[in-house]
Amino acid sequence: KEASSFSSALSIRVIKNDKEGCASTQLLESSELESLIERAIDNATLYDKTEKPIIFDEKVSYKEIEKLTELNYNLADIKKLALKALETLYQKDNRVIDGSTCSAAYGKSIRYFASSKGLELIQSSDDAYLMANCKVSDNSDIQNAYSVKEGVIDNADITNSVDKAIKQLNPNKVESGSYNIIFSPDAMNQILDTFFSVFTGKSSAYSLTRYKDKEGERIASEKLTI
Repeated sequence: KEASSFSSALSIRVIKNDKEGCASTQLLESSELESLIERAIDNATLYDKTEKPIIFDEKVSYKEIEKLTELNYNLADIKKLALKALETLYQKDNRVIDGSTCSAAYGKSIRYFASSKGLELIQSSDDAYLMANCKVSDNSDIQNAYSVKEGVIDNADITNSVDKAIKQLNPNKVESGSYNIIFSPDAMNQILDTFFSVFTGKSSAYSLTRYKDKEGERIASEKLTI
């Protein structure tokens, strides 16, 4: 099954009486703009944060990010990659069973930012991913595991999902006790994702993170590498 889509939206942020209100719409018509502004102003009355909202001006500078790789996939490419990946799962091990799936996607977005103080920015980004959800069975147990590759996915290998699922077959119980634990990259990624908000530019601008103005400084153990 394949599908393609296109969408657009307009978001607005207003500040009234030092309170911030936001609203958005996918109806890009001039008649919708007045209603959009009214909704944003109404939402400002619900603002319960203590920090004062900020409107950035044209004096703020942003480093231009150089794209490492230019992605360009069409719908036929994506479908072909997903079917090929599914075929490699079944070829990897005869314990792979029906119910295993592969999916692929490609998307591109362009964002335009403008403020009432003269700031204008354009952000363009694209991404692609290939994901496998592999199900295996040895007739006594059934397990599944997934693998995801992002970016350039032409020759992406997602068959490690087979290995991960097989390792989970017929697990043994572990006695209660104290053990050293080694986190997998996937598990560590989920742990770090929990703290994502403290590393954002917005958190720094509003002084909501203890890491404000600490760029380039060590903030964690020397044993932690990212």
